[in-house]
Amino acid sequence: MIIGIDPGLAGAFAFLEPDTRRLAIHRMPVTVGKSGKQIVDLHGVARLVGDPRWALATRMVGVIENVTGHATGSLTSAFNFGLGLGAVQMALVMAGAELNQVTAPIWKKHYGLVFPKGTPPAQVKSASRSLAARMFPAYSDEFKLVKDDGKAEACLIAAYGAEKWG
Repeated sequence: MIIGIDPGLAGAFAFLEPDTRRLAIHRMPVTVGKSGKQIVDLHGVARLVGDPRWALATRMVGVIENVTGHATGSLTSAFNFGLGLGAVQMALVMAGAELNQVTAPIWKKHYGLVFPKGTPPAQVKSASRSLAARMFPAYSDEFKLVKDDGKAEACLIAAYGAEKWG
């Protein structure tokens, strides 16, 4: 089982069975924090990664997009992002998964998702959704909406992980 993760509130998990190319795709579990803003749901992540369906896998490999801090945004949102990322990593470790990270430029270059500097983010995200729909045609409905870019990227990260560590 390869688990591709696009971290963050708009991210997702893609559970890929490399031999059959079957997928289980889930948006990042979120909840409302004490401040009234959305945060990663720690219990939801634990339930998702600890789901008994994945326990049957002889090997679990987690592949998380390795993200770095950005100069934009508040310290609070950066802290909450890191907290959510740590929750994902810990849930994978507790489930017995091998933990791997890959930067966006590496996996995107692997799939030809390289665009000139200044390309609108919406165009980049649309390309990820289109590629995921072509790679996983049985799941193309999962990538129809603009907000589905996190699900598409989690699937692409899982596919990259299957090639590299699977």
